[in-house]
Amino acid sequence: GRDKLLSIACVIGLASTVMLIISLVLGGSGMEEYVLVTAALGMLGFFSGTSNVPLEALFADSTTHDNRAKMNQYKYTTRILGSAVGPLTSILLFYLIGNSWSMTELK
Repeated sequence: GRDKLLSIACVIGLASTVMLIISLVLGGSGMEEYVLVTAALGMLGFFSGTSNVPLEALFADSTTHDNRAKMNQYKYTTRILGSAVGPLTSILLFYLIGNSWSMTELK
């Protein structure tokens, strides 16, 4: 059931994350790096698609009917706040460090 699907999704998520880190750290030629990053992102998409439904079902099962709307509101709020952290961090870093790049950094 859900446990098996989440276990498989977890392995796929970990494998794709490791693949993405390796492809970005080791680099390689432009096409090799592109293929590895694209494959890793595709696997992350598969992870997201296979894990969201069982996680939502587990979330619904773990809350009472009366409390579910409030918990969904908290979950949605934390998801939105989490999505804002990355762009806000980028803005702060651009402000503090600046926006000057060398060719080495762009490769």
